[in-house]
Amino acid sequence: MAVVTCSGGSGRTYFGPDGQQPAGTAVVVEEVRREGDLRDLLTALSEHSDPQGWWIEAWFGKTRQPPSGHCISGTTCPLLWLVDRDGRAIRPSIPVDRSGADKADARHAIAHLPIVSRVEHSLDVPTASG
Repeated sequence: MAVVTCSGGSGRTYFGPDGQQPAGTAVVVEEVRREGDLRDLLTALSEHSDPQGWWIEAWFGKTRQPPSGHCISGTTCPLLWLVDRDGRAIRPSIPVDRSGADKADARHAIAHLPIVSRVEHSLDVPTASG
């Protein structure tokens, strides 16, 4: 079994033939494959998420962070897949803390698995024409 993470890297806007209107964005995504003993990661993924903050906490200045699908400043924000020997993959839910950030145990377990391969993918994302 392996762990594959993908994280968005840099992106640049490219322009259409007129040179004035954006035509899309060229994005570089990094795919990292890690293998090894997944027991710590599976244990971390089996934890329950903490209860989310109450709306009244915002009143007292304790604002809730974005949910785990969004990057929080100062942390990594990879997408995560567990891949079996036959190449079948699932995307597990990562438990979150009260603020909505991924729990540190899961991030720590991923970071300690040895990297087997690293690939950069260049993707063109065209601007939707209206």
